[in-house]
Amino acid sequence: MPVMKTPIETLALVQRHVQKYNNQTGGSCAASGIEMILKLEGLVPDNFYEIQDKYQYQNTGFAEFDGKNIHGLVFRARRLPWRDLSLTEAMLTELNAGRYFLVSLPVGGWHVFVVFLHNQDDFHAVSKFGTFETGTEPMILNMITTLCQFLKVLDELDILTYSKPELIGS
Repeated sequence: MPVMKTPIETLALVQRHVQKYNNQTGGSCAASGIEMILKLEGLVPDNFYEIQDKYQYQNTGFAEFDGKNIHGLVFRARRLPWRDLSLTEAMLTELNAGRYFLVSLPVGGWHVFVVFLHNQDDFHAVSKFGTFETGTEPMILNMITTLCQFLKVLDELDILTYSKPELIGS
């Protein structure tokens, strides 16, 4: 199981990502989130933006990446009902296994966040949030509070998880 980065380390990595990439295309949130996962897992360098470059302006969402093996991680897109325990259980399973995951939330339109921490019944997520031109600081989001604010809007929540397939014979 990988060693999870501390919240400070995760935020530092996101800050580097934001500073090094001026997302001029928009609509590449899912691709950017996958790149963040790959960077947090140490699978690609900080200057890796090939997925965003490929999907610029396409606003793909998570379904485009369902079942795809990208740099050794197999991604799975799911839509879970937010009002029952299946979502909380899924999020805890991922973090307890040492994996980050992505969620899509209606914040300034739909936007992708990397969930990186659970403590005291709160889930914390981070994302670049702001206008594309400004290169704003990453926004820290307390998911539970935010999801409660969107209760009337959301019946389900889209999440993107991943696994690392075991090598046969190793």
